[in-house]
Amino acid sequence: EKGVDGLFVDNVDVYYMAAEEGLYDGDDEDIYYGVENILESLAAMDTYVCINGGDTFVWEYFDRDGDLSDITDAINQTNVFSSILDYENNVFGRASDDDHEYFTEYIEMCADECIDVYLLEYTTDADLIAEIDAYCREMEFAYYVSPSGGLVAGEADAETTPVIVPEDNEVD
Repeated sequence: EKGVDGLFVDNVDVYYMAAEEGLYDGDDEDIYYGVENILESLAAMDTYVCINGGDTFVWEYFDRDGDLSDITDAINQTNVFSSILDYENNVFGRASDDDHEYFTEYIEMCADECIDVYLLEYTTDADLIAEIDAYCREMEFAYYVSPSGGLVAGEADAETTPVIVPEDNEVD
């Protein structure tokens, strides 16, 4: 009734912060089951759910429960190919080899589980953009390359900012 056609779930990385960084004094399992409960409840609403980041939780859920479709329809992952070196001054680089390998394995696992994959990259490097484009076309992933860390509306030039959506997906 509100015209919502999906949910973009941010801050799922709270599980990483608790489990990996030790920033939670309680039991990590409390965070796991809390995030699981929230995502399963959202997925049960019969609307499109996209998890932003949250790779540590999604991996853990996959290892424990196996069926990602119980919690999400899609994942959005940043910096698979790129990195932000200086957010305020829009200085970008390439992702480290370790980060690139880890996130590539993660997004391909999600795709293998029939979860839609969206990438958000930050770069103005034409060679890196071409690499991102080739990979996403081959894998049929949607992506957006931002020339700014701020993602300010209207900042991107529609003529030069790469966006690709696989043929079986629609964008309004």
